[in-house]
Amino acid sequence: MNHHARLSFFAVSALLLAGANICFAQLGGQAAYAFLRLPPSARVAALGGTLLAYSDDDAALALQNPAALNKTMHQQLSFNTGFIAPEVFTGYASYAHALPNSPWTLHGGIQYLDYGKMPLTDEFDNVQGTFRASDYAF
Repeated sequence: MNHHARLSFFAVSALLLAGANICFAQLGGQAAYAFLRLPPSARVAALGGTLLAYSDDDAALALQNPAALNKTMHQQLSFNTGFIAPEVFTGYASYAHALPNSPWTLHGGIQYLDYGKMPLTDEFDNVQGTFRASDYAF
């Protein structure tokens, strides 16, 4: 192999390796757990998905801003749901509890996204039935 052929081979190899980082094996989202970016309640959604400093007794606000927890949320149970598309819905359920004789208020909840029924197929695109998929975060 002469010098010109080696240089050409090296240049083509370098271009292929440099371009390898822009090739992706699969299409889809850019991050895992993207459903956690969905607002937990209609009130947070109406505020543009961001809750800054707001003091109220709504326990659903604590997921967006934990500093919003206060004693007025004591024994508050919150259920929120939203429909994204037919058979696709999201929701959030939470509970807040103020500790007696303490400045602390505890909060716990679950956020979920149900993708609905999807066709179950084999590698030849034969429909074998249906299945449901969903995401949960505690």
